[in-house]
Amino acid sequence: MKKILLAALLAASAGVLSCNGNYDADPNTNNSSTNNPLNTNNGGGGNNSIIGKWKANAGILIIGTDTTDVYAAMDDCEKDNISSFNSDHTYVVDEGTLKCTPEDPTAFNGTWSLSGNNLTVITPSNTQKWEILQLDNTTLKITYTGSINGSSATVIQTYTRQ
Repeated sequence: MKKILLAALLAASAGVLSCNGNYDADPNTNNSSTNNPLNTNNGGGGNNSIIGKWKANAGILIIGTDTTDVYAAMDDCEKDNISSFNSDHTYVVDEGTLKCTPEDPTAFNGTWSLSGNNLTVITPSNTQKWEILQLDNTTLKITYTGSINGSSATVIQTYTRQ
């Protein structure tokens, strides 16, 4: 059972995020104004902007009092993925040099939007809504709380700017 939960979470943390969810989000909303504290440079990719390329470097899953290091359990082919948040609100996950499945496309595309400290990523297969815990020149730290087999589960994922 623990392997099933871990496998489910690895899918959630591999690329920002493949958690299932259904949220209202408008990917066409431009949240890049100077009033947004998470994107202070008008979408230009400055120090406090999410715009840019990010690579996962840590990830944990918390279910009740149990904490699992999901990043340590990820395959190298998942750890080399690069997530890009572009100024036109497109989102791309590049599979990197190592592809887990050779038949898979090299990149997966979607859109993103910010509202306060909430990051919404929309891909063809799902919509994810994450809370940003930290965003600065070098670090993006996000969290998601959902349910796995009826138990509350929290994922905390950390990325380094590339």
